[in-house]
Amino acid sequence: MYSGKVTIDRNQITGARGEAGVGLGFKESDDITVTHNQIVGDTTGVYLDTTPHQRGATAWFDQNLIAANQVGARFHGVSTGARFTGND
Repeated sequence: MYSGKVTIDRNQITGARGEAGVGLGFKESDDITVTHNQIVGDTTGVYLDTTPHQRGATAWFDQNLIAANQVGARFHGVSTGARFTGND
């Protein structure tokens, strides 16, 4: 939450189940880069709450496997600037 300039690369994020089961969650965060990860078997794979937060900031998800989650990606609030490219 409330993070900036974060890079998450080449991780396995699996098995976050239940009401609070989120693989990756960001709230009002800026300049996030998430690449080459496996986000599998969670209640919610990726949760973005007003991310990116500042005008001109980014949240980039590229070349990730987002699979077998109850919800692949959930958005709360405005997430203008979030980009999902090359994910399965």
